[in-house]
Amino acid sequence: MKKAASALAFIAVLLMVAGAAPTQARTAWEDPAGDATGVDDLAPSTPRPSDPQLDIRTASFSVEGDSIVVTTKMEKGGFAVASGGSVWRFYFTHKTGTYFFQALAATPEYSQVFGSTPRFYKVPVAVVQDPTTNGEELKCDCKMVTDVPGGTVKFTIKTASVAKPLKVAPGGIELTKMDVRTYRRAQFYTLTDVAPAPAKATFKA
Repeated sequence: MKKAASALAFIAVLLMVAGAAPTQARTAWEDPAGDATGVDDLAPSTPRPSDPQLDIRTASFSVEGDSIVVTTKMEKGGFAVASGGSVWRFYFTHKTGTYFFQALAATPEYSQVFGSTPRFYKVPVAVVQDPTTNGEELKCDCKMVTDVPGGTVKFTIKTASVAKPLKVAPGGIELTKMDVRTYRRAQFYTLTDVAPAPAKATFKA
């Protein structure tokens, strides 16, 4: 009887641990090489037809513990020719709203001019495709790691801080229409590459 009780207690503990384990979810995809458009008026000094430092090759959205993690890998490390830095945006849709995280990095000569704080925005429908308009900035419990020499950008944002402005509980955020985008950073942001997730890619965070 004692053995049976002990076995039941052990199973109960396992069930509790399993129930307490953080939800894991991940979607990843690839993007073709050579499609990061250069800037026409910089054609003499810009690699053509593509800027490899802004050319997205792989991207992923995942839920790791209590955070949403977005990772992007470029074709080549470093900054594009004739730019003051790079901008990476990570878009997703929840219900009818479009949101994005933004990570920035500047070349050494522009590091004092361009800020690099990670941001989180909700984009008004009318300006979803306008790279010059950020939209409404939301509070962001987040961090970014931009390994420019290695051509990798990792953005981590606490799921709870995303769930709050979306007015849902963690675990109830359904991410759809995910994509990552790179921009050349000069006087303005110039859209360079877009890597959309597969049409049916979706997961909850």
